[in-house]
Amino acid sequence: MNIHIEPDEQQMSLKAANLVAECIRKNPRSLLCFAGGDTPVPVYRRLVAAASLKQVDFRECRFVGLDEWIGMGAADEGSCRFLLERELFKPLGISEEKICFFNGKAADVKEECRKINAWVDKFGPVEVALLGIGVNGHLGFNEPGTSFDSLANTIELQDITCKVGQKYFTETKNLSMGITLGLAQIYQSRTAILVASGPNKTAIIKKLMDCEVGLDLPAGILKTHPNSHLFLDEAAALEISKP
Repeated sequence: MNIHIEPDEQQMSLKAANLVAECIRKNPRSLLCFAGGDTPVPVYRRLVAAASLKQVDFRECRFVGLDEWIGMGAADEGSCRFLLERELFKPLGISEEKICFFNGKAADVKEECRKINAWVDKFGPVEVALLGIGVNGHLGFNEPGTSFDSLANTIELQDITCKVGQKYFTETKNLSMGITLGLAQIYQSRTAILVASGPNKTAIIKKLMDCEVGLDLPAGILKTHPNSHLFLDEAAALEISKP
């Protein structure tokens, strides 16, 4: 794992965005998998700005959803799709046929998993996975205990994930289940980028750096990935040994 520690979130986001753009320039028809959540948002804004300056071209790229809250759809403010639509897909003018995303409101969530798996099989592997890390070490909604061989699947979410997730919604939501790309599909990405910032991620980043790779910390799988990058600001990196 390549570790990049930057002075602040803005510098961290710039460096991560530059790496994403570099990968897309090398493969303009990339399949991209981008996380929801707060941490990647500055990265997306950098990418949108770069695209407006014609420094990177997303027109031939395709996108696959990383995860979604079961019970939430694209129109629900706070859903993963809503955030990506607002911060990335709409500003870039990405057409719907270039996006395959989980519908958390679908009557048949197993069919949603099959849909995502088929999309990755057809257009993958993922060229760039841009990921955040949960305070419990999850990747996507792959909670501790998830098999490293997993494909797209539904997950019973831990209490801490549901508690943290409430911040995305203006009203209290019944969050208990998620649907997510599998760890095997994330691991098969050609470039895996993990971003973490702020003091609330200090403890889990230290745990990630200190842990042996195992099912109790899903993000640990990236430590054995052949081309993974961890981008941190100084606050998130506070308790780890600097490279």
